Amino acid sequence: MSRRSNNKTDEEMSIGTSLAEAPTVVINNSSFKKTVRKYDVDEHYDNDNDNDNSVSSNSVEYSQEVKKNLHERKVNETVRRALVMKRLDGATPGTSSNPGKANAKVDNADASSLYPLSVATGDAVKSQEGGQKGGHGPGGLESVYEGDGDEAIDEQKLHGLLNTSKPSLIGSPTSGRRKFWFIIAIGLASIGVIMGGLFAAGVFGTDSSSSSETGLDYISVLESISDRTLMETPDTYEYNALQWIENEDTLMLESTDELALRQRYIMALFYFALNGESWSLNMGWLLGVSECKWYGVSCNSSGQVGSIEIESNRLKGQLPTEITSLPSLYEVNVRNNQISGPISPLFADLTNLTVFVLEDNRFNSTLPVDLFFISSLKVLIVSENDLEGSIPSMIEELQELETLNLAGNSFEGDIPEEIGSLEKMISLDLQSNKLSGEIPLSLGSLNSLENLSLSNNDLEGGIPSEFGLLEKLTVLKVDSNRLTGSIPVELANLTNLMTLKVNGNDITGTVPSSFCEIEMLAISADCGENTGYQVNCTCCSTCF
Repeated sequence: MSRRSNNKTDEEMSIGTSLAEAPTVVINNSSFKKTVRKYDVDEHYDNDNDNDNSVSSNSVEYSQEVKKNLHERKVNETVRRALVMKRLDGATPGTSSNPGKANAKVDNADASSLYPLSVATGDAVKSQEGGQKGGHGPGGLESVYEGDGDEAIDEQKLHGLLNTSKPSLIGSPTSGRRKFWFIIAIGLASIGVIMGGLFAAGVFGTDSSSSSETGLDYISVLESISDRTLMETPDTYEYNALQWIENEDTLMLESTDELALRQRYIMALFYFALNGESWSLNMGWLLGVSECKWYGVSCNSSGQVGSIEIESNRLKGQLPTEITSLPSLYEVNVRNNQISGPISPLFADLTNLTVFVLEDNRFNSTLPVDLFFISSLKVLIVSENDLEGSIPSMIEELQELETLNLAGNSFEGDIPEEIGSLEKMISLDLQSNKLSGEIPLSLGSLNSLENLSLSNNDLEGGIPSEFGLLEKLTVLKVDSNRLTGSIPVELANLTNLMTLKVNGNDITGTVPSSFCEIEMLAISADCGENTGYQVNCTCCSTCF
C-alpha cells in the first residue's frame, strides 16, 4: 500500500470534525473490534508523519481498518443527517432527486445531542440489511463497506433503506404515539414538580407568615382582639399589620409579651386602616421605635397608649375597633379628617375614656346608646358628620360630661329633659339639626353652663325665663327656629353674656334697656326693615 499523504482530504477533514463532536463509539464487526475515539484518527496521521520511512505491514493493516472505520462512521453520519432532515422537514430523504444533498438541508446541529439518533439508525439499517449480499456479520454494514470504491452508491443504498416501506424504529406511527404520550407525561410531571415547589414556597394556600411558628404564636395572642380570618387574608389591614409586626418590625416582640404585642399591633393596624402613607404628618410611625414616640400618640408612665390625637392629618378609612382594646386609652381626637363608617358601640369598653372627638368627619348611622354608659366621659364631640336618630334619654348617665356637641348632623325629635341633670355641663351645642318641640325648662338647672347653642332647628314655644339663672352663660343662640313670644327680662341678669342671637324667629316686643348696660354684649334680632321691625332694639349690634 502506498504511503498516505500528509494532507488529509476535505472529506476526511469533514468526517474528522464530525467525529470530534461525537462521543466514543464501539464498532463491532467480524474483522475489527476496537474502541475508536476522536483522537484515534489524529494519532494515526501523526504516527504516519513521524514514521514515514518505517511503515510496517501491521501499520498498513491498521490504516486500512481505520479507513474502514471512517467509512462506517461516514455511513452513520449520512443516516443521521438524513433522519434529522426527515424529522425537521417532515419529508423522507428519498424525495430529493439527489440524495447527497440531504446533508445541505441540515444545519450543523450539536452532534452530541443527535448522535444517539445515528446509533439507533445504524441498528435499524443493520436489522434491515442483515444477511444480504456481501455481508459478513449480522448487521450488514460490512456489505455496505464492500463497495469501497463507490461511496455515492453506498449513500444511495442508505437513502433507499431509509425510504423502505418496512417500519423503522424512528418515525413509525406507533413510535409517534409513544413520543406524544411521553411528552405529555413529561409535561405533567414538570407541572407537578413546579406546583409542588410553589405550594412549598407558600405562593398558594396559607401564607408563609401564618404557617410559621412565630406567626401562629402571634395570631394566638391577637385573635382575642382581631378576627383571625382577616389576619390570615392577604391585603386586609389586619394582615398587613401582622406582617409588619412579624417580618419588618425591628423591635421583634416576643409572643409572650402579650400586652406589648397587642398594643403595637393595634397601632400598626390604625396606621394601615387609615391610609397612613398619605398622612400629612406620620413621623415615627412603623419605625423601630416605641409607638409612644409616633406622631400624635402619647403614653402613660407604664408605656401604655393613653392618647391618640391626630387632627387635620388626612386620615381616611374606618376607625378600627381594635383600638377599643387599649386599656389605658383616655383620649381619641381625630377631628377634621375623612374617617367614615358607623361609630362602634365597642368604644363603651374604654372605661377610662374621657375625651372622644370625632368632629368634622364622615361618620354615619346613629349615635350608639352604649356611649352614654361611659361614666368617665367628659367630652363628646361628634359634630359635622352624617349622624341621625334621636338623642337618647339615658344621656343622664354621663354625669361627668362637660361638653356635648352634636351640631351639624341630622338628629331629630325632642331635646330630652334629662340633659338638665348634667350639672357639670359647660357647653351644649345642638345647633343645625332637625330637633323639634319646646326647649326643656330643665336646661335652666345647668349652673355651670357657659355656652348654649340651639340655632337652626325646628324648636317651638318661647325662650324659657329659667335661662336667667345661668349666671355663667356667655353665649346664648336660639336663632333660626320657630320660637314665639318676647325676650324674657330675666336674661338681663346674665352679666357675663357676650352673644345673644334671637333673630330668625317670630319673637316680637322690645329688648329691655337693661341689656344695653351689659358690656361686650352683641345682640342679633329681627329689628330691621327686612323683617318689619318685629323687635324694637336700641342697642342691637345686628338687625335683620
